[in-house]
Formats: sequence, structure tokens, C-alpha cells
Amino acid sequence: MNRRALILSCRLAQGVLGLSVVSALCAANPEPARNPASPLSALVRSEFVDDPKIGKDPFFPNSSRRQAPKEINVAPLAGIGVKLKLSGISGPADNRLVIINNKTYGLSEEFEVKQDGQTYKVRIDEIKDRSVIVNVNGLMRELSLGQSF
Repeated sequence: MNRRALILSCRLAQGVLGLSVVSALCAANPEPARNPASPLSALVRSEFVDDPKIGKDPFFPNSSRRQAPKEINVAPLAGIGVKLKLSGISGPADNRLVIINNKTYGLSEEFEVKQDGQTYKVRIDEIKDRSVIVNVNGLMRELSLGQSF
């Protein structure tokens, strides 16, 4: 019986009879040390690159989900100095909600925005299909979807 078959039979016996009985029998024939330079012992590490510019979704090839996000520059409202970004409008026509600066607000709702050491009071005056009219410290401005002010 060669050495490999002996090691295999010892492991099989350990599983069937129990570890304590067979351990003493197999102690005389220890397992050989593995060669660290062997290609079988080298770990293979897979690396995946998730770049929207490369490849497409195999299940939905016409999908636009893998497109690179558009960079939107957030500029202050003209003459006010506060930065507001309209991200979304949702809800039925009689109860619309808007997402401004990653927070959700309803019609006539007031909130404060603190920037550059100043506090600005903002009120949602009107919610349209693709824009919203805001009142910032008494000045009315219109924020459109996809634009930042």
C-alpha cells in the first residue's frame, strides 16, 4: 500500500470509527508536508471590475442602469447663496412630495438649510410636474428636476 492510500484509509477510518481510536494508529504515519511552491497550493483570487463604461447587463442589454451617473454641479440660488438640489417628485397630483437635498417634503412645508454659517428658511410653495417653486427667506425661485441651484 502506498503512502497516499494509507493516508486516505486513515482519514476514512477516523470518520467511521472515531478520532480517538484511529489517531493512535495513524500517528506512526504522519501526513507529508505540502510543498508551498506547488501550483496547487497557491490561492487563486478572482477580481471583478464594476465599471459602467465597460460591458452591459447580460439579462437586460438595453437597460440604462449601468450608465455612469451624471455629475451635477450644485450651485447656489441666484442672489441667495443657498445650495438646493431637487432630486425627485412623487405622489398623486393632489398630494405630491419632493426630494430636496436628499430629504422629503410636502406642499407648504418649511425647513431650514444651514450653509456657510447662515441659516436659510425654505418653504415649498408649489409643486409642478417637473419643477418646484421654493421660497427662500422671502425670495421665490423655481427648482427644476435634474438641475441644482
